[in-house]
Amino acid sequence: MHPFELLDYGAGRRLDRIGPWLVDRPAPYARGAPVQTELWPPAHAVYTGTHMSRGNWQIKTSDLPVSLTAQLATSFPLFAELQFSASGQLGIFGEHQKSWELVHKRCDPPLQILNLFGYTGLATAAALLAGHSVCHVDAGRSVVQWARRNAALNQCDQTNVRWIVDDALEFCKREVHRQQRYDGFIVDPPAFGRFKKHTWQIKRDLPRLLAWLGELARPKLRFLVLSHHSLELKQTTVQHWLQDAFGAALTRQFQYAELQEESKYRPPLATGKGWFLCGQ
Repeated sequence: MHPFELLDYGAGRRLDRIGPWLVDRPAPYARGAPVQTELWPPAHAVYTGTHMSRGNWQIKTSDLPVSLTAQLATSFPLFAELQFSASGQLGIFGEHQKSWELVHKRCDPPLQILNLFGYTGLATAAALLAGHSVCHVDAGRSVVQWARRNAALNQCDQTNVRWIVDDALEFCKREVHRQQRYDGFIVDPPAFGRFKKHTWQIKRDLPRLLAWLGELARPKLRFLVLSHHSLELKQTTVQHWLQDAFGAALTRQFQYAELQEESKYRPPLATGKGWFLCGQ
């Protein structure tokens, strides 16, 4: 198990430490200049592209495995399988640590939680470890398999999880028709996505998705994490969509915050926006 941390960032890039190895990769929100410039040249793995263009991984040491197990800096034991993916990602977004903590510590189990755009499943693992039941949905078959491996890595009880490869909107529409209900939701949509014949555009589709979630919510919604990384969406716009979906009284209880990832040598790296409801 290797500790994972963000060391430094700037000029559209970030420098991570995974155990003894340094990884230099794109980070679109990393503004300004790096402060620990002497740490960057010895990086053991460098992704040559940017967040706008594909590149390749340059591995500069023979002892760096293609897959690593990282121990995350959470208040409870949480582990992640990291891989050097073709997009320059590793399979973890550290700015979601608040979400993992909330679902694990702040909500009394057992809750029925729907995790949409669930990616590699760290929020799902945190929920399962706390005793909740989860329906994990992502359009990428490979990342759902990755999420399964993360659940196994964390020794989660997988009898309490459904793994679904599907379009989030289409799945929620069918769940409404099946009269399914959930106590809580974790939603982290991309700005744009594609699944078979369907495309996802956040400004067009997020209000529709939230409307479906309003129908899927039990009368007393217990938990919600909604996050996004789109520069186009204003806080007030999303607030109105939440109000339309869940009602004005409940929406006033949501907490709004920036998504931030702690850095060893710089202030936290802000990467997006989030709305949180917990413990109702």
